[in-house]
Amino acid sequence: MSMVRKKIPIAIVFVLTLLMLVEFYIDLPVISPAVKTMNSGFLKMGVMIGNFAILMGVVVICRYHFKEIQRKEIEQKVLSSLLLLFLFGTIIAGIVFTPSSDTYMWVFTNLNIIPVTAVSSLGLFWMISAVYRSFTVKSKEASIMFIACVIALLGSCPLGVSVEPISQWITQVPTKAASTGIVMSAAIGTLMICYRVMVGKEKGALGGAE
Repeated sequence: MSMVRKKIPIAIVFVLTLLMLVEFYIDLPVISPAVKTMNSGFLKMGVMIGNFAILMGVVVICRYHFKEIQRKEIEQKVLSSLLLLFLFGTIIAGIVFTPSSDTYMWVFTNLNIIPVTAVSSLGLFWMISAVYRSFTVKSKEASIMFIACVIALLGSCPLGVSVEPISQWITQVPTKAASTGIVMSAAIGTLMICYRVMVGKEKGALGGAE
């Protein structure tokens, strides 16, 4: 049982990852067409597995909120009922009108994009308050960050025309250099995780200890 649960999944992950790496990094006329054909089939299988996972997620959500509707709290009943109503309403609209129809896009726009925009706008005020609280100038590093942020903010305002060149330099040179370093570090970390998964060191997804 241990072989089936741990060794075989690790072997499958190793082979699939190796095939993807071969397709992207090795271009040999002898093996490239065969590898691309196999990877195309595996990607289609991945899409099917992803769709099945979405279906399982819908089932879990429905089970949870049907139980919540049976509870005594009126507020929770209303919220769970609204969630299920929007969920099944969107699914039925997609089946009846097809996802590319104007009716379905209207439903998607009004039930998804507008509420998400409203929530994001509310989150903006929370972010501003968090930034304000974090701007406690107690060291040289905090002072440099505070001055740079003030100049960058002024450069985005009509009143800050005089500091606009400095603001652009801050956003294009040091900020871009720092973000590039962060992205490269994240990419190296992702490669290390991929290597650990390929060699069987990362066993969290298999239910084992790290």
